[in-house]
Amino acid sequence: MVNAVLKLHPELESTIKRTPRLPFHIPWLLKAIRPIFNLAARTSCVRGVRTFETSYQGIPLLVAQPKQGQVSAGILWFHGGAHLAGRPDSVLEVASRFALELNAVVAIPKYRLAPDYPFPADIDDAFSSWQWLLEFAQQNDIAETQLAIAGNSAGGGIAASLAQRIQDAGGIQPAAQVLFYPMLDDRTVLDKELSSLNHFVWNNQANAVAWRSYLAPYQPGADSLPEYAAPARRQDLSGLPPMWLGVAGIDLFKDECLDYIERFQAAGGECQSTLVEGAPHAFEVLVPKAPVSKAFVDSALNFLKAKFSQE
Repeated sequence: MVNAVLKLHPELESTIKRTPRLPFHIPWLLKAIRPIFNLAARTSCVRGVRTFETSYQGIPLLVAQPKQGQVSAGILWFHGGAHLAGRPDSVLEVASRFALELNAVVAIPKYRLAPDYPFPADIDDAFSSWQWLLEFAQQNDIAETQLAIAGNSAGGGIAASLAQRIQDAGGIQPAAQVLFYPMLDDRTVLDKELSSLNHFVWNNQANAVAWRSYLAPYQPGADSLPEYAAPARRQDLSGLPPMWLGVAGIDLFKDECLDYIERFQAAGGECQSTLVEGAPHAFEVLVPKAPVSKAFVDSALNFLKAKFSQE
């Protein structure tokens, strides 16, 4: 049984309890919610990093890279927003920090969003964006072993699905995947026990609306879904890139993330995971200065540093 009361980490409690939750569980409000979410989620670039905008095959990309020197690594990063909202600058602060500390170019696609563009629109955009990164790497003498993919929440789910699609397509594979509390499994919607809990930031009622909008015309929990629609549905997880997966201890996605880690490791995959007890969804974005939030991001950063140093 899941505990009836979810206890917040003391470093996060005050801010999280004051943070309003947008009504993503009301479908007809989605168009009004999106600009509010996008404005509230906007972040700024860290010092020492410049940004520019480009596009590839019609997909806009926000690109961050250090102001000084030649980049030696590349990361494709996907923002969150439940497949319904979000834009590249919502992850610009953390992505630009990775750019600075890893001497990397970080490209953040503005992928298409549901309900106007349900699956597979965003995965198609993600795969095209990977081709952009490969071309950039070739033009700038970046080794194949220095390329990674990353994402937060729904963006983490996109990154996980993209790793699977790239594997199936063959060719150059990411050296690593970095997934912050990824949205992996539509079947979580069916767990009524989870629906009764206060998850503070993202609950199962909103999750149901998000998955229904994203999977249309399929329903969450359907007997089968198209390949890559929900990365946790993939039976064979062998051969995928090394993975860092950050889990928030009182996040709605906790169990699906832990299950994915277990199956990934059972399939022989290299995985480093970090679980922060008492942390809700997106806690390190909402309370970025908390020591527990900084340690969470540092764990992912150090994982990529180690991967890139193995060349």
